[in-house]
Amino acid sequence: MTLFKSSLRLLAVIVVLFIAYFIGVILLNTLNDYKPQNRYTRITDNDVMEKDTLHLLSWNIGYAGMGKEMDFFYDGGTMVRPSYDYYKQCFDSILHFLASMDQKNDIYLLQEVDFDSKRSYYINQKQQIAQVLQSKQYADSLINYQVSFVAFPLHNPMGKVSAGLVTFSKTKPVWSLKVYLGETYSWPKQVFFLDRGILIHAFKTRKGKYLFVVNVHLSAFDDAVEARSKELSMLQTLVSAILKNNHYLMVAGDWNINPPQFHFSNKVKFKYFYTEPNTYEFKNATFYSDTLVPTNRKANMPYIKHKTPVTTLDYILCSNNLDIINYKVIDLDFKFSDHNPIAFSVVLK
Repeated sequence: MTLFKSSLRLLAVIVVLFIAYFIGVILLNTLNDYKPQNRYTRITDNDVMEKDTLHLLSWNIGYAGMGKEMDFFYDGGTMVRPSYDYYKQCFDSILHFLASMDQKNDIYLLQEVDFDSKRSYYINQKQQIAQVLQSKQYADSLINYQVSFVAFPLHNPMGKVSAGLVTFSKTKPVWSLKVYLGETYSWPKQVFFLDRGILIHAFKTRKGKYLFVVNVHLSAFDDAVEARSKELSMLQTLVSAILKNNHYLMVAGDWNINPPQFHFSNKVKFKYFYTEPNTYEFKNATFYSDTLVPTNRKANMPYIKHKTPVTTLDYILCSNNLDIINYKVIDLDFKFSDHNPIAFSVVLK
């Protein structure tokens, strides 16, 4: 009986400590909860985009922690972060790829770039990317994931996260606007997750109009359908306001939802996983996506070609006064990220 009572006391202590731990973590994150504010910044009146043909690249780099050998616990896998050696291998490869494309592209739109996170060994990825993109005189970022301590998974907590969107360009924009799209989840879950936003830059062109470039990363996962719908609705309102004055517009990034009426070409065979379709219409603008090469792979397992399910979540929306002369997914076979980059070229009419 004494042994039984001692076991009960030990169990009670463990339960109390477990509850206290989570209350403490929730309290810590609530007190330090990131409260992003919309921000407008005037940058320059002098720089003009001299070219009428522009080349852009958009890529969710997955903080260099989602190479093909990784799965992810929140997607049904077991891993939290790569070993340092594998992280460095992936990040060095990302840097090498971006550097090799530097002279070809005028603008880069990157998502899931870490600034100060345990999962990427507290390396400021924006700074290191800027060092290899030497032709880009302008860089700007939007923090959409700032959490003091992500307490899950229990056996190996993700810890501190600071990450977001980064845009690099050869030409300085006239102004930038950071717009936050509201909370994805309610409290207390919200204090562990992202505060989604979009990063907008307005460039002066020779045509007498402005070119608006929007870097986007909408809410992910199946339990964020309602938030994603709200974000798309807000984006729809913003796009409508921009196009009312016949300016140029392009929106690119990780939409976390399939393009409208999207189907892979029957010329290729993929093990495909389905997300809900994007049913939103944008007047005077058109969606472009690649039906031959997927942009995202399911992260419930390490990537195995033709076995791991894939889909398309990364694509662009362009105003109809832009001619799209080239659009493709660059097939890196998910070696360094769970997303493939997209490259496209536009002509200002």
